Amino acid sequence: METGTVSMWVSPAWGELTITSAFKYPISMGNSQLAFTMHKSGSLQRICFFYAGIALVKDGAALWDAGDWLHLVGTWDNSGAALDAHFYINGTLEDSDTTSTPTTPTATDIYVGSQSNTAFNEQFFEGIVRNFKIWDTQFDADQVSTLNSQESI
Repeated sequence: METGTVSMWVSPAWGELTITSAFKYPISMGNSQLAFTMHKSGSLQRICFFYAGIALVKDGAALWDAGDWLHLVGTWDNSGAALDAHFYINGTLEDSDTTSTPTTPTATDIYVGSQSNTAFNEQFFEGIVRNFKIWDTQFDADQVSTLNSQESI
């Protein structure tokens, strides 16, 4: 899919991880072709949106606690000469990137709740994923904000 938006609500069952820097995948498709990851390393928490090998990142000391609900949205347009990707948490733009060497993902299967590579069995998402949706159009910031305020968990 060259142009799209993916949206979901997630509630991690963990704030602290016993495995240092273990990644948890609310969704994934291929090897970083389309994915959200959440992990903690020391005092740093990180949420990432991956599309076509590009990582958009939000780092912080207290991004979530166990049981919190987060609305994650990733958007992309890979139809032109450059990839245009955006990552939102709770309706707020957290990171964006434009690269002049976009690649088109080739994987077709989307895995909800795990990394798509079965060699990484410890990377199942521990928590709840709700209202997972994907569109074949790139939402703008206003549409993401509206989506965030209109959806309920």
